[in-house]
Amino acid sequence: MSLFHISVKGFISCKDKYLFIKKVSNGSKNQGFWELPGGGLNFGELPEDGLAREIREETGLNIAVLKPIITWSFLKNNNKQVIGITYLCEAKNEKVTISEEHEDFAWVKKEDFDNINLLPELKEDIKKWMTFL
Repeated sequence: MSLFHISVKGFISCKDKYLFIKKVSNGSKNQGFWELPGGGLNFGELPEDGLAREIREETGLNIAVLKPIITWSFLKNNNKQVIGITYLCEAKNEKVTISEEHEDFAWVKKEDFDNINLLPELKEDIKKWMTFL
């Protein structure tokens, strides 16, 4: 059993909007919140390649991974550390085909970020990013 899990997320822009997704309701603590698409890396996979794969699987989008914007970490179940990288990405179009693990998606303009129910830690991070993006 691994004590570490590496996760990658995409802050995806297209036509001055950003993509958020909502996971299927399953009783988890993040239920009902909007979040960024992404997921875990496979062993030996480069972070940028894993992110592009996860985004394709979750949204059907092909993206350009532009640059990392933040790293983060948290303890999961007190026995595993999740270490993550969030990347700024760009999509060529807004045509999303949502995966079965998600119930909804939204393209949101910056000025409307406060009007959606973002994960609290994500909302704080986005405020920081907006100063240099």
